[in-house]
Amino acid sequence: MRKTVTQFLGLFIALAIAAASFAVLFAPPLGQAQPVIGRDKYMHAGVSVALGAAARSQISDPLKAWAWAMAPGLAKEVYDARRGGTGFSVADLVADGIGAYVGVQLGGLLFSRHSITYTRSF
Repeated sequence: MRKTVTQFLGLFIALAIAAASFAVLFAPPLGQAQPVIGRDKYMHAGVSVALGAAARSQISDPLKAWAWAMAPGLAKEVYDARRGGTGFSVADLVADGIGAYVGVQLGGLLFSRHSITYTRSF
């Protein structure tokens, strides 16, 4: 029962990180009508932050969590590369990679499976 509650809380926190990421990444810089990089790159990074945090909540190895977070972005780019698609974009993959890295790092801070404890005797 306790493990289920912990997993639920971890998922809840991952979704909260995703919501915050979207709010920050979709807002254009102050005084500008459009984001500097473009809405598409913000969307790629924002989704990858959420996926990275969620992956890290379940996988203790940061590299494996990053790879799992990158898989949907890579699959989307392969799908876009098909005939009649929008084309394969390395810039989108870079945004995915940066977002996944940030998400994995945030997830590592929030969802650490290992903790350090100590006791002090008087």
